[in-house]
Formats: sequence, structure tokens, C-alpha cells
Amino acid sequence: MSEKDEWEKSLENEVDQCDDYLEKAKDISDLVPEVEQRKKEAQAKLLFVRSMPESILAERGHILFVFQKRDEEQLKNHLPGLSRISPETKRYMINGTSTSSEYFDIVQTYRLSGSTEPIQGKSTFPEVEPRKVEIVYSAFTELAQEKSKKQSLPPILNRLNKDLGDKFVVAQKNFEKAKSGIVGIDQSAIQMRDVLEQLWGGLVQIVRKQDPRKYKGVELNWNPRGKQIVIECLTDDLMDMQELARMLDIMTSIHSQISDTEFGKNPLTKDLEKLKNLYSQWLLVVSDIAYFIYIDTIFGNSK
Repeated sequence: MSEKDEWEKSLENEVDQCDDYLEKAKDISDLVPEVEQRKKEAQAKLLFVRSMPESILAERGHILFVFQKRDEEQLKNHLPGLSRISPETKRYMINGTSTSSEYFDIVQTYRLSGSTEPIQGKSTFPEVEPRKVEIVYSAFTELAQEKSKKQSLPPILNRLNKDLGDKFVVAQKNFEKAKSGIVGIDQSAIQMRDVLEQLWGGLVQIVRKQDPRKYKGVELNWNPRGKQIVIECLTDDLMDMQELARMLDIMTSIHSQISDTEFGKNPLTKDLEKLKNLYSQWLLVVSDIAYFIYIDTIFGNSK
């Protein structure tokens, strides 16, 4: 069985596990919405694996396959039917997975490349039906919108940094206004950027609180060295470190793209379309990082 076939089977198993649980546990109302979203997330990823060329899966997807196999095994432990729901299971399901932003990053890069531009100087994307790419893109865009509407997300962001959840909600509202021309594209981009900067600031605060003496006077800037320090402080699990590093790289890329001083200021450009594309990535990465920290740090599951 090829890695692609095994990856597809793993995601099919996750969908089946969610279906099995939902059939038996509709009465456990508090957890059903989380399982429903987990199923939709697995379905979006399954669509990704089935639709993207194998060469792209091999070049950029192997680590996501590894994460998926781990998620499949963890889900088996947390959804054993109708057994008593432990606090750990509740936290695990609320957290979901933290790799959706990485799947979407590959789709987005592929979609915007026109199948002609090389990725990291290695190769050009092979041809694939544009219709398939748009179907996968739409699945993750819809997932991003659903994740952003979770009532638990703003309070978690507020715990990471003061008023961050409130700023996240304002940025969401102003993005909708920017689409209608009520506020400027640049204003919406600035607010999205501020949320990312405050999210980074929240991670730095966690690091400093965990070991005040070690990091007293240490500059934790948003650069490769700073990110590495944050990653090593927040988790000592190798796969979690890789996962967090990739999420922070995506966050850095979004921040860089919307930090252009001219972004959104020329009404004749296509900056609104660019903002729409970045917005879904922004929603996913903010959600992924917030819930990753929520379960691994705030609840004491990190080192």
C-alpha cells in the first residue's frame, strides 16, 4: 500500500470513527458539535489527499501524513463508544487537530501558482484539474469559517493575551465590511496583522511565565531564533515541536504579506482578492495555534 493510499485510508478511518460515535452518542450534546467539526475537518483533508497530485503529497505532505496517523490513533483512545467522557477527552476534542492551516497552505500555494511556479526551487506543480483544486479550497474555506464561529475561541484568545479575543472578533467584522467597501482593505489588513502580533506576544508571555529567571532579559523577537525558543519552551514532544514550527511559519508568511505598507491602498489592484485568500489562512492558523496552546500549555499538558 502506497503512502497516499494509507493516508487516504487513515482519514477514511477517522471519518468512520466520528460517524460511529455520532450514531451512538447524540445524547452527549456537549461533545457532539466538536465531533461534527472534527469529522468535517477530516473530510476536508480526505478531499485534499484524493484531489492533489501524488508528487505534491510526496514533496510537501509527508509530515502531515505522519501527524494524521498519530491523530487517528489518538482518536481511537478518545472515542471508544459511549464510555464516560474524561476531562482529557473533552480537551482533546475541543482542541481538534492543529494541521488544517498546513493543508490549506499547500492548497493555497498550488492554487495561486497557476501550476507553473516552482515551490522552494525544487519542482513545478504538475497539472491537476482546476475544478478539483477549487473544491478542496472551498472545503477548507468553509472549515475556516466554521472554526472562527466557535464560541470558545475568543475566550481562549483572551486568555493568551489581554483583549486578543475581542480584537479577533473586531477584525472578523471589519473584514466583512472591507468586502462591502465600508472600511478600507488596508484597515482590515492592519487589524488582522495586529491579531497575529498579539498572538505572538501571548506566546512570549507564556514562555516568560513558565521560566522567569531563564528568560529574564532575553529578547524573544518574532524571528527564527525567537520562534525556536518559544517552541522549545512550549513543548518537548518532537512531533508537536514540528507542528508548532510549521504553524508559526505560516503565521509569519501571512504577517509578511499583509504588512506591505502599500497593501490595500490602490483601488485598482486586486488586493481585495488577496485579502480574501489570506483571511481563510488567517482564521485557520489563529484557531490552530490557539487550540494547540489551549490544550498543551494552559491545561498543563506541555513539559
